[in-house]
Amino acid sequence: MGVVQQLPTQRILTPGSFGVTFQHVGGAANWWDPNNDGLCILAAYQPKGAASQAASYTDLSGNGNDASVGVAPTWDAVNGWTFNGSSQYLDTNLQPASTWSMLMQGTTSGSPQGYAGCITTGVTTRFYFTFCATGNTHRYGVGNGAEISEAGCVASGNLAIASINTYLDGVAETVGSGSWASNGLSVVIGAIRVNAGLIYGGGSTQAFAIYNCTLTAPQVSAVATAMAAL
Repeated sequence: MGVVQQLPTQRILTPGSFGVTFQHVGGAANWWDPNNDGLCILAAYQPKGAASQAASYTDLSGNGNDASVGVAPTWDAVNGWTFNGSSQYLDTNLQPASTWSMLMQGTTSGSPQGYAGCITTGVTTRFYFTFCATGNTHRYGVGNGAEISEAGCVASGNLAIASINTYLDGVAETVGSGSWASNGLSVVIGAIRVNAGLIYGGGSTQAFAIYNCTLTAPQVSAVATAMAAL
């Protein structure tokens, strides 16, 4: 099924007593803010249903944070970006803080698969997830506490981090601990950035969104549901 990408809310200029005022008209919701809550979106990518591989890198939120190519994944309109697990990744060029959130809709077939995020300092300050890790688990790195391993690889679904809170398909899992300060490393997709290096993970990404605030549990659930429906 094709995907229609909606334009931002239209605005009409109307006379005001002190010049021009803005009137919002018919603002249709987008999947990265499905309830029109004015979420703190930084970037939203939808390779599934994109018009071309080049178009798939576009930040649909309108903030201009297009993904840059490290090593290009393969792309098709059904599966989105498919990473080879050895060299391919995309860079959001966004340096996370401990209050940020991110969600990814993806599919995987083995271990390791479905990476996104970064380890910001050493190995103890983390902002990442993977859909399939060793030991048949999916894993989160949040805060400066221990990594969180949950039972089972995720063959198809949605992983999310909201600060130290973790979610599978919009449902809360384990809460992490601690906080951290960024040291300038950016969030990548198809890998995680670890200091000067990268750890790669295969699998396919259909949609990805990153926010510069901590989404609430209902907000995570709403965005995850909208991403799953793409």
